[in-house]
Amino acid sequence: MSFKYGAKEIYQEVGEETVYHNPKVKQEKVDEFTEDKHEKHKPLKKSSKRKSTKTDKDPNAPKRPSNPFFQFCQEQRQILMEQINSELKPGEAEPTKQELTRQLALKWKSLSGNDKKVYVDMYERSKEKYAAEMSEYIMKK
Repeated sequence: MSFKYGAKEIYQEVGEETVYHNPKVKQEKVDEFTEDKHEKHKPLKKSSKRKSTKTDKDPNAPKRPSNPFFQFCQEQRQILMEQINSELKPGEAEPTKQELTRQLALKWKSLSGNDKKVYVDMYERSKEKYAAEMSEYIMKK
């Protein structure tokens, strides 16, 4: 593979004064410059690491609990959607899922610690339930 470099690139790298006044230095610098460029364009060596194989998930295994924010979203999404639809003027498009989630995130951030505690407690209960289901599942397996 051959690379061609214009004078502009070489002059920028080497310096115009050196190139114009000394032909030996010019050739040395040009050779040095092209070698550097060739090194940068060499293909990278592939790593010899082994690819890990993914284990198949059992569809019968219990699902992990949703975090407090997702539980909040599940509960509030329909309420927020109804509220937005009631405020829509005729001809306006419904908000996208992304816009709706963005509004839910803003609501979540504005909640006080006590309001968030409700969802954190729900998460803790579902975590305990998951642990019990998981231990039962492992025993059956």
